[in-house]
Amino acid sequence: MISETITFTHDDKIITLIPTAHVSQASVQLVHDTMNTMDFDAVFIELDSKRLHALKHPQDFSTLDLMSVFKRKEVGSLVMHLLLSTFQRKIAANLDVPLGAEMKAAVEEASQHHLPLIPMDRDVSITIQRVFHSLSLWQKLSLGSDVLLSLFASDKIDEASIEHLKQQDILEDALKELSKKLPNIKRTLIDERDHYMMNKILSSPYKNIVAVIGAAHAPGMIKAKESLLPMKNISSAPIKKKSIWGWFIPLSILLLIGFTFTLNAQSGVDSIVSWILINGSMSALGTALVLGHPLAILTAFVAAPISSLSPLLAAGWFAGLAQLFASKPKVSDLTSMSDDILSFKKAFKNKALKVLWVTAMANIFSSIATFIAASSIIETLWSLLFK
Repeated sequence: MISETITFTHDDKIITLIPTAHVSQASVQLVHDTMNTMDFDAVFIELDSKRLHALKHPQDFSTLDLMSVFKRKEVGSLVMHLLLSTFQRKIAANLDVPLGAEMKAAVEEASQHHLPLIPMDRDVSITIQRVFHSLSLWQKLSLGSDVLLSLFASDKIDEASIEHLKQQDILEDALKELSKKLPNIKRTLIDERDHYMMNKILSSPYKNIVAVIGAAHAPGMIKAKESLLPMKNISSAPIKKKSIWGWFIPLSILLLIGFTFTLNAQSGVDSIVSWILINGSMSALGTALVLGHPLAILTAFVAAPISSLSPLLAAGWFAGLAQLFASKPKVSDLTSMSDDILSFKKAFKNKALKVLWVTAMANIFSSIATFIAASSIIETLWSLLFK
């Protein structure tokens, strides 16, 4: 049971950590009691500025600019953030304490005591990008499918499990299982943020500080203060390194087609046609499966054979943009995203979500098609060489 605060000194600061279980009424009470019985100079909370805004304005996606998401190539990160946040809300729906109630208590106490309220966590979009960067393609697909399946699972949480959730940190429990399958997750999602948050606390001008955090962060933050990672190493999105290996498959395919031409011109033409039809049809099929707009389906068909030959392009970007222009989301679509994703029917009617599904499916099916088409070209070449 999480029921005690942790107080320690470092340099000239007195720091009090309030470890919480996120869905525990006892944790909410601990926040109120601690902040009413001690004098602090500032209140730090395990949120970034975006999540603090979301806490004050729940489900506010109305200002989301989907075009900027495409420009920053953050569609995958947005989808994962939406799935994870919705998964948390689904868990919280089984409990009698709202998820984030302890953070709301800290916000209320800071306001009542006229104390500075500092969101000390790393920007959630940067964290998700760093998590994505640390995973392989198959690990990303595995994580996404696990979260997606859990959203539509109909199993009820039994009473014993509910009581366990109230007394422990959900994130700590989840990571124990997740880290076995994806070991990089804990390092990026927990360890780096331990250092980031302790950096924020120790670099602040305040002397007597209280920080409300999830219990999973307490041990790491205490340990981090002795040897902090530099902020520059953990505070930005990963830079994608340009590598010649990204061109290996496209160049290999072009060379195979070219070699086929030298052996038999008609077979070379057939290989090109096969590449176009397989790539275009598969990407268009992926778009159609999520009920994409006809313009998006056509765009996926045209873009996939070309984008598959360049690591700088993706069929989903073009298909998603076509979907965005052909069926512009309304404010109501944006504001209801986190609710609609829980309904199989609504998830594919919501115009904002549809843009994300189209982008993801056009890319996934185009990637699959690349290997199918390459196999077809190799088979044709093999038959010419050894017929």
